[in-house]
Amino acid sequence: MPTIKQLTDKGDIISIVRILRSSNNPKTQLESLKAISVLAKKGIVDNTVIDRINEILSNANKNICIQAAFAIGDMAEKGAYKEESLQPLIDLSFGHDSNIRWSTTFALKTLIKCGIFAEDATNFFSEKLHDRFDKVSYNAAFAIGHLAEWGMVDKSTISQLIALLSDKNVVCRKAAAFSLRNLAIKDIYDSTSDSVELKSLKKVLDDSDRSTRIYASETIELLKKKGVCDSVNGKDSNRDVNVKVVASDGNTINIR
Repeated sequence: MPTIKQLTDKGDIISIVRILRSSNNPKTQLESLKAISVLAKKGIVDNTVIDRINEILSNANKNICIQAAFAIGDMAEKGAYKEESLQPLIDLSFGHDSNIRWSTTFALKTLIKCGIFAEDATNFFSEKLHDRFDKVSYNAAFAIGHLAEWGMVDKSTISQLIALLSDKNVVCRKAAAFSLRNLAIKDIYDSTSDSVELKSLKKVLDDSDRSTRIYASETIELLKKKGVCDSVNGKDSNRDVNVKVVASDGNTINIR
């Protein structure tokens, strides 16, 4: 009988799904879930396994739950998802284990892209911005940006995202700039606000990460049109921003 690794190398998702459905062995479940994530990243998915993964999310040990959440997220990135995954992920996301909070926040973020989120999602992810584990924080920040794409916005998140622009983690800064850009697109900034937002955004125009610079430049340009600021200064010009937004968005898709 072929091993899970051999099945993964062959791209045999059907056999791997069959194994996961029939096995209660923790080691086999963990290997199967890892294989499902690997294949999902290659675009090989099977929607029929999601119910089984949801069941595992509610009953398995910590390590298996972590991998199950990642599998849900990786499959959702490729358009394979079910709304029934939402509540088990939310329930797990409040745990003490940092890796469970990371994996569940990642999965919940990817479900947002598919239009699956709770009514209080903005408040939920706003609280996650303060998590002590940076991988939770930046997934929460990206989630707020994706919620904005669906019209779910909350002005109170602006100050929290501005604070995240100063984080030492490059992905946190990128996620904050991404979300601030999306919130600016939705025009929820106050034209009479003070200069804190603008000063913070202008600082990251010199960020080491190019996507962050682009997002910040776009945000400032949108605020400029609203009358909040006068000029854009930094390494990336408006000309660069206009042609590279899609590429920069694409860079965030597979960030866990």
